[in-house]
Amino acid sequence: MFGAGCSHHHHKKPVQWFILMACFCISGFSTGLYAQESSVESVSAQTITAYVSRAALAKQQGQWLRAAQALANAARLTLKNGQWDEAKELAYQALAIPHNGQTPHESAYLLINLGRTLAQIDQQLNDPSHRLRLQAFHLFNKATKMATRANDIKTLSYALGYTAALFETEQRYPEALAFTRRAIFHAQQANATQSMLLWQWQRGRLLAASGQRSAAVAAYRQAIKRLPRFSLSSMAEISTGQLYLQLVDLLLKEAQQSRDTIKTTTLLRAARDLVEQMKAAELRDYFQDECVDKLQAKVKDVSKISATALVIYPIILEDRLELLLDFPNGEMKRYSVPVGNHTLSAEIHRFRRLLEKRTTNQYRPHGKQLYEWLITPFESELASLNIDTLVFVPDGALRTIPLAALYDGEQFLIEKYAVATTPGVELTDPAPLDRHQIKPLYVGLSQSVQGFPALESVPEELKGINDLYHGKLLLDEDFTKIQFRNALADRQLNVLHIATHGKFSGDADSSFILTYDGRLSMNQLAKQIGMFKFRERPLELLVLSACETAQGDERAALGLSGMAIKAGARSVVGTLWKVDDIAASQLIRDFYRQLQDPQASRAVALQRAQRAMLNDIRFRHPGYWSAYLLINGWL
Repeated sequence: MFGAGCSHHHHKKPVQWFILMACFCISGFSTGLYAQESSVESVSAQTITAYVSRAALAKQQGQWLRAAQALANAARLTLKNGQWDEAKELAYQALAIPHNGQTPHESAYLLINLGRTLAQIDQQLNDPSHRLRLQAFHLFNKATKMATRANDIKTLSYALGYTAALFETEQRYPEALAFTRRAIFHAQQANATQSMLLWQWQRGRLLAASGQRSAAVAAYRQAIKRLPRFSLSSMAEISTGQLYLQLVDLLLKEAQQSRDTIKTTTLLRAARDLVEQMKAAELRDYFQDECVDKLQAKVKDVSKISATALVIYPIILEDRLELLLDFPNGEMKRYSVPVGNHTLSAEIHRFRRLLEKRTTNQYRPHGKQLYEWLITPFESELASLNIDTLVFVPDGALRTIPLAALYDGEQFLIEKYAVATTPGVELTDPAPLDRHQIKPLYVGLSQSVQGFPALESVPEELKGINDLYHGKLLLDEDFTKIQFRNALADRQLNVLHIATHGKFSGDADSSFILTYDGRLSMNQLAKQIGMFKFRERPLELLVLSACETAQGDERAALGLSGMAIKAGARSVVGTLWKVDDIAASQLIRDFYRQLQDPQASRAVALQRAQRAMLNDIRFRHPGYWSAYLLINGWL
């Protein structure tokens, strides 16, 4: 949370980072820095009360600036809860406290904090006079003068930049650009990378709104260059995505207007490359390490590896859905669908919720609607092409659903095409499975341990697979942390099958799989499996057959897909929700059986197993079979 100068007292991170994070909820070109911070979780009343109490104590001790800072922070937290009137009252209380003679640096940040709060409240209130916006302008102006007198150029950069954001709110783009340029100049003088990021981003939005598209693209690229390697919070990660998406949006609009085929293709490829960069940044932030960069360094040209796969980038923008298609012959096409982020995400969440209700077909109209948005626009073009596999690079809420279960009114998508997903094609290390060199390790729990229910079909599942591909088996009391770690030391091992309870959440450290004697966090698991990255024989396949992701949690789904990257596995088969024990055992055994066919890719093997379930009257409902995703290498 942005602290007005008191962050050195209450927080460990520099104050400028908190300003940056507080501003990082920009949802489109027109919203600017004063958009409602709706992506931030609500703040408890106790936290706000604690700030108010701190202010009262500071007053008693004559620490007027500290009192004002505490009230200003309480105002911003209240604002996050959507309590506009209460936030305004707290901000006014902070303004009423005299703090002359205090440190100019902290006083200026206090004014900036309060100005931002009043500006955001103004956007929520139906006040034609915009009195609060005017007050915010005066506060920024005062902070500008204070920082100028103190020769505090970093603070001056923030004061000027937020003043520009006020002009942006009023669509006074020439004035906004003038102040933004000044903010950039002072940020450069101060060598302030974070504020440079903010103001180059703001400059890009302003230039785009002014119709100066080429200059806007250059400004956005400058902002992206200054992105930190790791974001400080999930809020910053989401905003990083918005920065990339706004530039992608510009490139796609330019491609739409272009009549030059070569230029159009160049623009579409640039948009694709930006989406790939965004995906790498998301995973880097989720796992907080450099595993992504190591894989990117060795990636090949995927279009030359798979001649029958179509790669689909669904790009979810505020006002529309863009489908960017990368064909095996190198051709790129785009399709624009007039459905915005809010409508699309709501339909996705309904579809996901109803898919898990195996006693009804209520999912069908939602699956059909999503099919019409995501597949129908380009489906007719596929008839003349030798495409057998659709590889999706899903974004946002699309990560939380099985695209194989999209429904055209008569058939599921999996009945027509094999389906795979990947967090990014450039993060994929595709190679066909060498069926003569498979050496598996099977681990699992069938007994009830640590309060989790028994998985009675696990022994049959593991025995069935072991009959096809003989390997080492650790079941129940043999599946301990130590024995698992020791088994992974086998340098010939290249298939790992884990049949145990597990859960992916929005945080990698709180995601886990269950062992007989405890839990392994996904980071711990990935670290142990990740040793395969340094072996000649990579981990060809990792199967997580009883895990689940939190419903509607996009970061949890990102964690599932990221396991392939973190663990150094070419492919991961995982589940989005808990699957019926008998159905899971049957599908997984059939998947391995299909893998014995040298003509079947991993994606086709899973497709065949899922279609076999469709033909079984007991398991025809997608709640039984569609939870299984093939992630990354599909060959």
